[in-house]
Amino acid sequence: MEKWEGRNAFIAGANSGIGAGMTKRFLEAGIRVYAMDKDIDNLFEMKNDEYGENLTILQANVLKEEEIERTMNWLSENVNEIHIVIYSVGVIGSNSLIDGEFTEWQNMLNVNLVGLCICIKAITNLMLKQNVQNGQIVIISSSSAIETVFIQEFHFYGAVKSGVAALAQGLQRELKERNSSIKVTTLYPGLVRTKIFQNSLNLGADGPFSKVFVHLSVDDIVGAVDYVLSTESNVSVNHIVITPRGVLKDNTLFNIQQQ
Repeated sequence: MEKWEGRNAFIAGANSGIGAGMTKRFLEAGIRVYAMDKDIDNLFEMKNDEYGENLTILQANVLKEEEIERTMNWLSENVNEIHIVIYSVGVIGSNSLIDGEFTEWQNMLNVNLVGLCICIKAITNLMLKQNVQNGQIVIISSSSAIETVFIQEFHFYGAVKSGVAALAQGLQRELKERNSSIKVTTLYPGLVRTKIFQNSLNLGADGPFSKVFVHLSVDDIVGAVDYVLSTESNVSVNHIVITPRGVLKDNTLFNIQQQ
């Protein structure tokens, strides 16, 4: 991480979960962080921490193209280069495929896929305009994108996160075709102890999953990103799958609606 000290990182979804963990890690490493989220209350708390002087808070919703455009214009005018991008924005649903609802599917597609496209298109074009050399983009997908899980409420989520992985690979190919040295890594974490259940489903801070499933911690994911950023320019880490040892704390089959 030392080689990135004094450089600039842009984090989408920085207010909580993995994005917040990455924000703290980068600030501790002496990296200037431009932290974007639609909710920014936790970021203001970080601003008051020891390394807060290197934190710039940007409020924007990834689904509002005009807000993303305004954010990118500000970055273009105020930041010489963006060297690192972390995209950690996502929501889950509470229904199976058979019992699913159109509005919930549409929201998951919009936030997880359309929002990704809007934001990543904008920040990648900015990095290309800035002629960033050996930059790194990390996009958070899910292990459910590569293996269908037995939690029925995750079936549509897994399909959406498969789309996230496909978009990340497409971005990687397009950058290569432009002879860019910017690298793209897709992370596929298993269940991580974050506030995604609280933010998406109002199920409490950890959601009912903490009663049944073994979790990863945010620090586990931060460690994986540390590794990605430690590699030399001739190394491209395309995919990292991270899952907790063990799956269930007992043999209970899980259904959100029954909790």
